[in-house]
Amino acid sequence: VLIASRSGRRLLANDRELTAQCNGAVLNGTRLSCSLLPANMPQANKVAALRATDIYICVWGGDTVHALHMRHGSAIIELRPSGFAQGAPWNWLELHRRWVTRFPGKRAVQPLHFYPVLVSTNSSLMGASESACLERSSRRRAQVARENAKLAPGTKPRRLPHDEWLCYWNADMRIPWSELLPPMSHHIRHLGRQAQGMAKTGKSKVGRQARHGINGNGKGREVGVRRVG
Repeated sequence: VLIASRSGRRLLANDRELTAQCNGAVLNGTRLSCSLLPANMPQANKVAALRATDIYICVWGGDTVHALHMRHGSAIIELRPSGFAQGAPWNWLELHRRWVTRFPGKRAVQPLHFYPVLVSTNSSLMGASESACLERSSRRRAQVARENAKLAPGTKPRRLPHDEWLCYWNADMRIPWSELLPPMSHHIRHLGRQAQGMAKTGKSKVGRQARHGINGNGKGREVGVRRVG
């Protein structure tokens, strides 16, 4: 599992804290191995880290596209601020998802698995620019409401603007560790079912271990979580 670390805006402010909570945690019988990958890491090193990971966690945006370097069967967990996701045009919100999951075949054999996580509005860290944006949005809405109140009977009123989502899309966030557990748990169960399916179809134990990281005692796998820029 690889946690993307950004530079500039739209940061996951508690990425180090999340990594510490994740490292060594046991989820569905699987012990997680977690570390951070800095945003300024050389591209070749990033690609190598992505190729070695099972689950990649990132904030909505261009970091999602890094998942194209991942192995078949890996998963992306994309963190989406609710204040942004609830109002953004679909072609904004789903742009990067479409890039990394576009596949003409059946869903059961799609190369990558995608888990969008809506982060609560309270988890967005609203700085001075975000607060000023919300204030401007509120003033625009109030202005339209006043103008509508003055319209002659029968005149079609203007729609009230609802553009607050623009104030959230670039905000930093802090996400509780608990919000990452459901998608991680789901994908780990998927990997377990996949390994069991291979066993039933007669795949060799050695080959299965090489592809899916099953421990020698057959009781689980170790999953790596790192931070990627």
